[in-house]
Amino acid sequence: MCEFGARGTNPEAPVDFEADFRLFMSGMGGMLRDARRRAGLSQEEAALRAELSVFTFASLERAHPTVGTPPNPTMLTLLKAMRALRVHELPGGPAAVMRSFLEVGPRR
Repeated sequence: MCEFGARGTNPEAPVDFEADFRLFMSGMGGMLRDARRRAGLSQEEAALRAELSVFTFASLERAHPTVGTPPNPTMLTLLKAMRALRVHELPGGPAAVMRSFLEVGPRR
């Protein structure tokens, strides 16, 4: 389970959105990879089902929380990959994602 928006003990501390995005994409990549493997599909077969290029699909799976630039797919790309593999959840759960990415912190 991903921990988005971790602020430690200081609720006034700003959320590190870039770090949260890296965690989200890493978690999403792991979920897609696990679903693809459970379905017994290669990356090529999964990409074909999702109507995505193999490069795009592979980049979604490869996302790493600390190495390189995470993929920044469109919502449509992400939904195509999720639908093709019947992934119906978001890493960390929708509540964690919403809290992290939509939370408005104090203005300074």
